[in-house]
Amino acid sequence: MTKHDKDCCFTFECDCPCPIVGPTGPTGPTGARGATGSTGATGSTGATGSTGATGSTGATGSTGATGSTGATGSTGATGSTGATGSTGATGPTGSGGVASAFRASILADQSYTADTGVTVVFANVSFDLNDEYNGSTAFTPAQAGIYQINVHFSFSSLTTEVYLLNSDIFVNTNVIANDFQDNLQGNATVTLSTIYALNAGDTVSVTFFATTDGNITNLAPPQSSGFSAARFPFST
Repeated sequence: MTKHDKDCCFTFECDCPCPIVGPTGPTGPTGARGATGSTGATGSTGATGSTGATGSTGATGSTGATGSTGATGSTGATGSTGATGSTGATGPTGSGGVASAFRASILADQSYTADTGVTVVFANVSFDLNDEYNGSTAFTPAQAGIYQINVHFSFSSLTTEVYLLNSDIFVNTNVIANDFQDNLQGNATVTLSTIYALNAGDTVSVTFFATTDGNITNLAPPQSSGFSAARFPFST
């Protein structure tokens, strides 16, 4: 007789009488929880979840060390000109030559006889900065330089006849300025002015000539009269 195998009854492969299987009975009560089994192997990593919301900004960290100086940039465009500053204090006067200038006018009318050449006398000295005027007729500069020379005076005729006059500024024996007038009657004004290079020791004087008798005198105020000279630059 074939050995009975319990599994054969379900396959009908044995010749033994098999028990008839009845219906499944009701589930019995749950047994007591068994002991916890050992931890299973770690499963594979799941897909990455979506990015969470940004968290709040953390506290500012301490300042890092200063980096090395960068290369110098190109020069910027020139700015607009600023306002002009206030004028500085006047500096001290520089060293140089002695100031040279004088002025003198006619002290008293100078009587004149027709057809005679005379030197005009200017005896009323207003100033003579370097003692270069002789007090009456001549200016002798102590320094070479460029000088402004001016002469203004009046001639008053003592007749009614028509006359002419001529007045010159002389430097030594050379005429450097001239005032010639003709067809005159009564009073006349003489005006001479020039800029001239003088040497130290030159003599500057004024001469007068007319064809009638009269008086050499100052111009009526407020007109300026006299003989004057000044060196340029005034002091170097």
